[in-house]
Order: sequence, then structure tokens, then C-alpha cells
Amino acid sequence: MVKTIKGYIWDSYIRFASQVIHRGDLNINHRNKRVCRIAIYHDISEKCLDNFEKQVKYYHNNYRILSLNDFIVELNEGTKEDNSALCLTFDDAYKSIYQNAAPILDKYKIKPCIFVPVGFIDGEDNQWYIRDNFKANIKGGAMSWEDLKSLINRGYEIGSHSWSHVDFGSKGIDYGYELADSRNHLQKMLGQKIKYFAFPFGMERNLSFEAINKVKEYNYSRCFSGIRRNPEKNDFLLPRTYINPYWNEKIIECVLAGYFDKKKEKVHE
Repeated sequence: MVKTIKGYIWDSYIRFASQVIHRGDLNINHRNKRVCRIAIYHDISEKCLDNFEKQVKYYHNNYRILSLNDFIVELNEGTKEDNSALCLTFDDAYKSIYQNAAPILDKYKIKPCIFVPVGFIDGEDNQWYIRDNFKANIKGGAMSWEDLKSLINRGYEIGSHSWSHVDFGSKGIDYGYELADSRNHLQKMLGQKIKYFAFPFGMERNLSFEAINKVKEYNYSRCFSGIRRNPEKNDFLLPRTYINPYWNEKIIECVLAGYFDKKKEKVHE
């Protein structure tokens, strides 16, 4: 309940502040001249589909949309200051991503990365699993393995989101189970090498130096947070920026320009 209230307050603040910025009280061009962002989405319900397509069309018309592989290659090689780039990712492998989002993404030839919590796909009772591990109430459950294979055939990338959607800022993590077993099972079921890992929840409090080092130890090439920032060259932990599928273009412009970026906090030991 507290988390829901905080989310509502934060969303209301972003909506109001974006209006202030676009009235000219602040100049959006004085923030980030070049957008270099990895966006995060989660559930894409039928209620938000019209607005989600407007968002995707806005991205298509205003940014260079890259696959995650291409984004990382370009990030490390360096790009021109005015050469804005955007990558889309989806966490949790909800069925709605396959049913609702994918047809729109295909229409605009966008190939995102889906981060999959393996236990969500393999679970016998998906709704129970979401309530206990995701702290969310989502209709429709998870994609099937066949759904994921279909997306791979259409050019989508797949990454691990752990096995049980555990908070990596907590104690007693079974890293072999959450990192190695989740990747190995994804590779077995999908026949595709898994290179990337995204931390569930993804904020500083949900990370630790130990967890990041374990991701390296298990030979992932990159891991991802949910911290709002532009990524920097050769970072192993790359930040991502959450996008609400109900936001309008003005809000998204401000968010991607960095007006609501998180201040740097220390990841705990």
C-alpha cells in the first residue's frame, strides 16, 4: 500500500514538473544535449495500448532505436554528441508484452530485450508467483517458452532476470541458483546464449557489490539496474530508465533528457 502511494505521488510530480519545463520556465535543451538511454517497461495492458503506440511512434520519429547488443557496442565505441540513441527493454516476461506490445513493436521494426525471471515461466500458479515475488497484481500471467521462442525468431533479445525475482540487496542470496541456474535454463529452453542480467527491482537498495561481482563471476557480459541515468562507456552495471506506458510525449522527453535522474547513491557492501 505504501509503495503504491509513493508511486502515485512520484508519477503526479513528474506529470506536473514536465508541464513546467515545457511552459518554458526551464529549458529542456539545457539538460542532456544527447539522449543515451536504456528504457524499461513492464506490463503493457490493453487499457494503455493506444498511448503505448503513440510512445513507440514518438521514439521512432525522434531517436535512433537500437537493439541492446548494438547499443552496448556503440556506447563503448563512442558516438557523436548530437547522436541520440535509445534501447527498449521489458522486465518480467508478462504475457501482455507478447500479446499487446509485440505487434506494435514489430510494426515499427523495434527489437527490444526481454528480461525473464525463470520461475515465472516455469511456475504452476503464475498469479500466486507474481503476488509473492513481484509485489504486483497483473492479469494474464507469464509468456510461455513458445512465446519467447517466437520473439527470438523475430529478432528480440533475451536476458536473465534471476530465477525467483529475488531482491539482491537482501541477505542469503543463492547466487548459483539465481544467476547460473537461471541462465543455464534459459539457454536450454531457448537455444540462445544469454549474455545479460537485469537486477529485479533494480534500485541502489536492491544491489550490492557482492551481487555485482557475482554477476561478473558467472560470466555475464553486462548487468542492468533501474537507476535513471545515461550509461557511461565500459560500465559493467548499466543504468536504465523506467517509462510509464501512460505518459505523454512531453513527460517522456523530460525523463529521457535527465530531469528526473536519480542522484548517485552508494551501493552497499
